[in-house]
Amino acid sequence: MSGRAAWEVGAGYVNAYAAVERALRLAGFGPMLSPTHLDFGTVEVRITRTDSVTVTNTGTASLIISSVTSDNDEFGVSSTSATVAPSSNQRFYVSFDPISEGYKFAGIIFTHNASTSPDRVEVAGIGRVVATAIEASDTSVATFGGWHRVDDERATNGFYYRNVGADKSGSRAYIEFGFNGSRIDLQIATGPRGGVAEVFIDGVSQGRVDFCRPPSDPSKPDNSGKKDLTFDHSVSYTTSPGEHTFRLAVLNDTPDPKRNMIYVDGFVIYGESSNSASAHSESSTTNGTAQPSAGTTGETHPAAASPSTVLLTAVIETNEESPLNVLIVNPLGGLVEQRTVSDPVAIIRWVPSTIGTYSVVLLNNGIVATPYTLYLVKTEELLGGSSPKQSINQATKALQDVPSAFALGQNFQNPFNPSTTIRYSIPLDERVTLKIYNALGQEIRTLVHQWQSAGAYSVSFKASDLPSGMYFYRIAAGPYSKSVKMSLVK
Repeated sequence: MSGRAAWEVGAGYVNAYAAVERALRLAGFGPMLSPTHLDFGTVEVRITRTDSVTVTNTGTASLIISSVTSDNDEFGVSSTSATVAPSSNQRFYVSFDPISEGYKFAGIIFTHNASTSPDRVEVAGIGRVVATAIEASDTSVATFGGWHRVDDERATNGFYYRNVGADKSGSRAYIEFGFNGSRIDLQIATGPRGGVAEVFIDGVSQGRVDFCRPPSDPSKPDNSGKKDLTFDHSVSYTTSPGEHTFRLAVLNDTPDPKRNMIYVDGFVIYGESSNSASAHSESSTTNGTAQPSAGTTGETHPAAASPSTVLLTAVIETNEESPLNVLIVNPLGGLVEQRTVSDPVAIIRWVPSTIGTYSVVLLNNGIVATPYTLYLVKTEELLGGSSPKQSINQATKALQDVPSAFALGQNFQNPFNPSTTIRYSIPLDERVTLKIYNALGQEIRTLVHQWQSAGAYSVSFKASDLPSGMYFYRIAAGPYSKSVKMSLVK
């Protein structure tokens, strides 16, 4: 018998038994529990859904409920004891927070001083994992610093995104996006030329990621950084359910200058898909040919710069035994940079100072034709778009004037249903945490958990999934902390 069928048969038995028990309780033999079973339906893993059970005292003496427990940790109850006067009732909130997939069953057990003790409410639900795969090329993903697509059948979707030569001191590079979920998997490739990056969630470091592994055959080094790669490697990061910002920042701070490549095969979000507008977007083109021998005219590749172009990057792959001479020429014919490429993979980055078409000219310094691959990457700033950090809380907005003191205001509207706005200000750059608690002091949600610049902010709090009641929100920013009460009335 399947889990679902078992639940349906069990529910039928519970309903029949409950009908008899209800008749006894109406005659004054014990408390009335309504409903006698709860079905939470399908709930995403690490997302909480709440329902309630009402206990009515049908007797003539006070009903003393000494304990309320759950025999499954994935189901919780808000209050663990209560005293209910005759002809009165008490509501108990039951929550379902699945930690894995599948059908879940439990009993909420009420122990009390009436003759029917203990009483039991059957609860059930289904945990579901929602996973969404995204690529660095998705419109919701911000990329900066020369990321380019490399086709490779070993990668998950037949291609991966690579960054070459960026570092934390000068040529910064990153991938950043917002997501709504509780876990994210970073899918990478590793190889002998792999560098190092650092992962941040909501501005908090989650540690370094090393893209390097020893060569498969030390006698045949892969200087190109493309052949000796291993895929199907994933690094997982978990966080609280809700909206967050993910950032992969390139470091490449090892002593070996050839360890300067970052390989990103994609991301898997457990929860909802990415939800941020990009601040920057990069597009790349690939050109490959057999370079003419020395003494002939060089090959020219156009790189157009628009008003929104903030960076241009050329990545050249070639035979190190036959170096190329690379010239970058601006739209007016002036020489921007000239470099001899002797490394199998070379990078030239420049900030366009003139709108128009730049030229990347490759001249062969050798005596034989030299195959090469040229990746041209254009980094655009999306004018009018919000950055991932700005959109993470959907309504967080920094005001122009810097406040003179810390402050946490009363939410508006209050009472509210189902959403309200919380405003606060910080006079200094600080790590800010803003959390929601219920009347029992249990943490409900984290609205902000990141470094923020000095300024005034507003955050929207939506409570569609929460019951009516008193709640508190608390801010902690450097030396400052404060709690404020608010009311949800449905």
